[in-house]
Amino acid sequence: VAVYDRVRITQVIINLLSNAIRFSPPGGCIEIRCLHEAAASDDTPPIVGFSVRDEGPGIPPDELERIFDSFEQSSQSQPVGGTGLGLTISRRLMRDHDGSIQAENHPSGGAVFTVKMPGESRNAKTD
Repeated sequence: VAVYDRVRITQVIINLLSNAIRFSPPGGCIEIRCLHEAAASDDTPPIVGFSVRDEGPGIPPDELERIFDSFEQSSQSQPVGGTGLGLTISRRLMRDHDGSIQAENHPSGGAVFTVKMPGESRNAKTD
């Protein structure tokens, strides 16, 4: 059993989808995938999450972590704009859920943002 803040997780989803829409070309596709990873050991919970892929220009490799800093944006964002806070807030919200968010470039182009969270609470009891 896992408990998540629905409003906060929805905010992360909206932030990632908004970015994907903003960076994808007209007529481009946005791919959303759900993920589930089995527990690596008895001491670790299973992982649940999702990824969002756009068909935009991608993110320069040296910016893949920096884009999560407050008021930072990829050099690819011009003239797309934005405040540079969406990814910062999303990362903080994921950490509040003992989860993570990371960015990478897809081999076929575009950026992929992957969100992972524990699939069960640390205090959850199983029968």
